[in-house]
Order: sequence, then C-alpha cells, then structure tokens
Amino acid sequence: MSYIVAFVVYQNGKQAYPINCWRADVKAGDAVVVRQETKGGVLKWARVVRTEFLNWKCKNYIECLASEATFDSLGIKLPVPTPTVFGACRAAFVWEHLKATGWRRHHVGRNYKGAFSWGNRSEVANIFFRTNGVDIQLIEGTNNPALTPDGGLSFSLDLSPRTVRHTLSHSEINLFEWVIEFADAFKADSGLYDRFMKPVGRSDKRTEELRQKAQEGRSDGLYEALGGAGGESVYLGDGLYLGPGDQWRGG
Repeated sequence: MSYIVAFVVYQNGKQAYPINCWRADVKAGDAVVVRQETKGGVLKWARVVRTEFLNWKCKNYIECLASEATFDSLGIKLPVPTPTVFGACRAAFVWEHLKATGWRRHHVGRNYKGAFSWGNRSEVANIFFRTNGVDIQLIEGTNNPALTPDGGLSFSLDLSPRTVRHTLSHSEINLFEWVIEFADAFKADSGLYDRFMKPVGRSDKRTEELRQKAQEGRSDGLYEALGGAGGESVYLGDGLYLGPGDQWRGG
C-alpha cells in the first residue's frame, strides 16, 4: 500500500496518473523517476502534479527524484543506493520511533498489524495500527486492562470512552507524523491530547473526481488505477475489496 499517492504527468503528456510514492519529501512540481511496472519495469521521467493521502496500491512507483538520477544516451541511471523510501510514509517509520522512545510493543489480534502502549502518571495510551489507519485509546489510571495474560494487547470499546479511529485515506495531514506527535506529547505527560482524539480521514478511498464518475457510471478509474483487471477484485485492506465499476464490498 502507498499512503502517499503522487499524480504525475509524463513528458509531453497531459493526463495525470496515480502512482505509489514512498517518499514523504516529494511535492507538487518535483521531477521524478518512475518505475513503470505496467510496462515491464521501464524507467520514465515525470512531473508531480499533486500528492494526496489515499493509501492506494498502484502498479507504478517513484524510484527517486530526477535530480538524484543520471540521464544520458543510454537512458536513466539510478543512484546507489536508490532512496525509494524516505520519511513518514509507512507505519514502520512510526514503529521505529515508538520503540526508540520506550513504547512497549505487543502482539495483537488479526484485525491489527501491530500495537504499542505507554503509561504516564495518570493515564495509559494504546496505539493500534490497522492496514488503513490507526486507533488510539486513552484509559484513566495506571493500570492497562487491555493487556492480556500472554502480554498481548486487546482492543475493546468497553475499556474506555476515549477512543478514536483515524483513517489513512483522505487524512489531509500526514497521520504517521501526527501519531508520533501524539506519542511524544503523551510520554511527556503534557495533557494536551484533545486535538489527537478527533477522527481524521474517511474509509471511502475514492477521490472526488472518481466519486463523481462512479455516480455517473462513467469509469472504472480507481479499480484500474489500483491494477484491477479481468473482473477480479482488488484487496484494499481492513476487509475491503474493490471490483469493476468501482464497486466496494466487505471481506
């Protein structure tokens, strides 16, 4: 999955195509090198029109900035090593920060990819990572009732009314950076957490343009952009599948 999706225009082209972007430093106007897996893995120059937080799984992806590559008569030569992944673009980036700052990692049920906890002087915080988002739970007191006998972490709405579900797609802010900001604030026991407990993002991964086209029955835009073909559904995570005609269904 690519949390950040870059919409790019290829040389002498006008149509903007969505591609995976695993670099948090890429922005509109940047020239990039794209690996076109849909065309046998060839490298192409492209210009970024915009980036959006969508958490799609496109076929093609950004290898590096054009300024980091070499262009000559033989084609495009990538730098070694190639900085394909950079910054807060994956959950692993947050996990490394949490582990480095002392948060305790736990195994968790199949609905989550991972979980962390920390207790300060007055509350316990649990952070659960889903394929398509992050759940944060605050529990009063120094006891963590979500801990299981085997050291795992169990999510339950009954444990605390202070629970929020954030969704990666359409988050409008970098949710991974936001979770790090929350974790640091909670660890410092600052008490200023209200702004982190308001949900961001939405489960519908379609852009407004694709929503409009789907309503008018004009396009399989998102299905095709995510590599759908032959009528087979594309798995989007969190039990969601997308089929031809941009039709959604649960797993």
